[in-house]
Amino acid sequence: MNLLLPDPTITPGPTYASENDTAFYVVDAHDHTLGKGVPIPANGLNINNDLPYNGFNALTLRSTQFQNQGSPLSLPGDLNNLYVSQGNLYYNNQIGQQVQITSGASLNASSIGGIGGDYVGSGALEFYTSATKTFTFWSSNNVPANLDAGSITIREVVTSPNGITISSPTSLVANYGLVLPTGLPVATGFLTVDPSGNMSLATPLVGGLTQVNMGSVGQQVSSSSGMIDYNSGTFTPVNNLSVTITTTGRPVMLAVQSDGQNGVPVYINLHYISVGDGGNMALFRGVTQITSNIFLPPTNLSNNGNVFFPLPGFLALDRPTAGTYTYTYQASVSNTAASIGVYNAVLVAYEL
Repeated sequence: MNLLLPDPTITPGPTYASENDTAFYVVDAHDHTLGKGVPIPANGLNINNDLPYNGFNALTLRSTQFQNQGSPLSLPGDLNNLYVSQGNLYYNNQIGQQVQITSGASLNASSIGGIGGDYVGSGALEFYTSATKTFTFWSSNNVPANLDAGSITIREVVTSPNGITISSPTSLVANYGLVLPTGLPVATGFLTVDPSGNMSLATPLVGGLTQVNMGSVGQQVSSSSGMIDYNSGTFTPVNNLSVTITTTGRPVMLAVQSDGQNGVPVYINLHYISVGDGGNMALFRGVTQITSNIFLPPTNLSNNGNVFFPLPGFLALDRPTAGTYTYTYQASVSNTAASIGVYNAVLVAYEL
């Protein structure tokens, strides 16, 4: 402490007393800080009670070593403290709840992240890649993990986007799985699911999936035939009575009906030269004839006249395979001096 002490045989009385007084003041104020006593070494300490820091920090620690407790601390005063129990690091919170931070050589994920089960020690990993804004879950190194969750909301990766939520039905009575197709189709087609949950792609439709080939909404209607007569001995397409439809393989209904013009007569007109003259109206799919309607004048009529017939209406229920087909309504007469015509009608093709 570098005390200035008087020499009993030399120092005169007043000085002697003054130096003693000064020395006692130093001794009285000593606290082992610099100039006030020799610092106390660690071996000179015998800590036998809690050591308060009075709200200050323990600085420049190289490490801390904990005594391994036989069980997690649970005394009333064991609050807000960090310790080791049974070889693992623990933390007791403000209300004394014991939080296990490690489990062996791994973090105790069930406490620090809410992930329980077999995660601890399994090699599983969850990480985030900022470049792709992607969270990745692995069950082990480079092996994807399965996810089991409730509803999932999918959003565009922008600020404050709307989302699409995918949910399980509330009335689901059993688990089932869906397996996606192995690739994309070469053209727009149908997606099917078998009883095992395997999704597959049906044969792509010619021309793709359109309103025309969507079953009950797939229909084609021709323009009006007008009022034209035909006198060919071979089948000749009637003006405008032609439709092209792409089918999925279901039946196609075909009909001739009014063009919808109010007050306009709709009929087939047969102009014959002799009572034996006849006309033939037929429906063709491409070059294949699929119907035939023959029109003859009554035998009690005189020669050279006209007979008006109502439209045949429903013509055929065709059953082609899936594909694109052109249907036409065609006319012919047995005597080219005669004629037959379809007046103010349209041809309709409708896939059932």
